[in-house]
Amino acid sequence: MKNAELKTYTLACGDILPYYSVPALEALPMVRHVIATRGGGVSEGIFRSMNLSFSRGDKEEAVRENFRRIFDQRADLALGLFDAAEKQHIDDIDPSVR
Repeated sequence: MKNAELKTYTLACGDILPYYSVPALEALPMVRHVIATRGGGVSEGIFRSMNLSFSRGDKEEAVRENFRRIFDQRADLALGLFDAAEKQHIDDIDPSVR
């Protein structure tokens, strides 16, 4: 798989929430994924809509409901096999990591 294939995203407007997917990953039978947007969630205030972090001060019930909506949207995802990438909003990027 080439890097260019991993940079192609598709926006899927599902029944419950919008999400992105990478067609090259969808083609792999052992990989199921969702790239969530901010839409379709239940969090309120500064966490408005689809917040997926338990560590930022949002209500735990809201975050759990947001995750439930993702798993309801993609029945092929298994909660027990779930992993999440941590996203950080920074502008000091170490060039050696690229």
